[in-house]
Amino acid sequence: MFNIVILLCISFFSFANLSFASNSSSDSREVNTQSQSLTGIVNAPSDVAINNNSSNLSKKFKIRGSISLGAMYNDNVNNSPTNGIMEVFFQNIKINAKVKEKKDYASFLFTNTTYQKYIGKNYGFLGSTSLSIQDYFKLDNRDALTFFTRNGITKYLNKKTLVYIPIVFNASRIDSTFSSPIFLFGSYGIAPSVSYKVGLFNLSNEVSFMRRKWASDFKGSNYIGRNSDILSVTPSVSFGYKFFNTNLSYIFRREVASFAAFSNSINGLSLFSGLSLPKYRSSIFASASYLNQAYDGKDYLTNKARTDKILNITSGYSLVLNKVVSLNFNHSFNRTKSSVSNFTYTQNQYNLGLSLRFS
Repeated sequence: MFNIVILLCISFFSFANLSFASNSSSDSREVNTQSQSLTGIVNAPSDVAINNNSSNLSKKFKIRGSISLGAMYNDNVNNSPTNGIMEVFFQNIKINAKVKEKKDYASFLFTNTTYQKYIGKNYGFLGSTSLSIQDYFKLDNRDALTFFTRNGITKYLNKKTLVYIPIVFNASRIDSTFSSPIFLFGSYGIAPSVSYKVGLFNLSNEVSFMRRKWASDFKGSNYIGRNSDILSVTPSVSFGYKFFNTNLSYIFRREVASFAAFSNSINGLSLFSGLSLPKYRSSIFASASYLNQAYDGKDYLTNKARTDKILNITSGYSLVLNKVVSLNFNHSFNRTKSSVSNFTYTQNQYNLGLSLRFS
């Protein structure tokens, strides 16, 4: 059995292995919805942009990637709310001993491959594919497998302006504490972006159109959790000089769900900074995001308007052991404060692993 590698862990190892390529201009963390509060799962990276490093596209098909494996510790696996009551499909359920088992270790495996080729006449092909597996030691019913791919055409309009039009797809199989299994058919769509280089700065904007399909089997019934149409707009500015780079993004996302209780709007800021230390064969990074998620309708049980404020702070360190292997460590803190207390929780996660690079 398998479980999703938490997206923050994915972001960290991608950074460690691709070494200061431009950070994602999209929302790097899927915000928890009501069903996610149930399972404590962070979605697959359906809206994460790959590194748009197309200025050096090779005329030959070029491929590189990494395999990361290791262990992680999570002090709130189930995203258990601080008030001890969890809302499960519009029923208030007191957290029992099984669900309250929220501290656990897990093993993980994450593979990521990027590939590119210059086609001609300022056109190129650029893509990325990843597979993530995670297995909790105590919570055997929290395992899943996630596949993600993004592939598209790049076009230089001039020496400074680049357009990228990728097709995005991801699929996940997830087990949860309450149902076995919950199956998420993930998302598919298109995410065009344009970037413009001004000296050491790069200005970009991505507009994505995604269709998200959910399906689950809850206590033997065919419960359709949610189908959604999602529009995301993510302007960003990045700066890079020698061994330092940073990226600041504004995030707006509008989700219209077939199940009206899940329709919501998200806006906020995300900041990423990284520093390479060649003398010490290492690199460090830090990121922070603050998002506001407002739901259209009132919570069914409390009859209150629901607004979640999500703070995430992550930092990490990578030590290069040789040309192929690096040692990675990172810590992530998440605090979700909701106007409906059933969805308020905090979470810390620690990851330690090895990465093997190939090209």
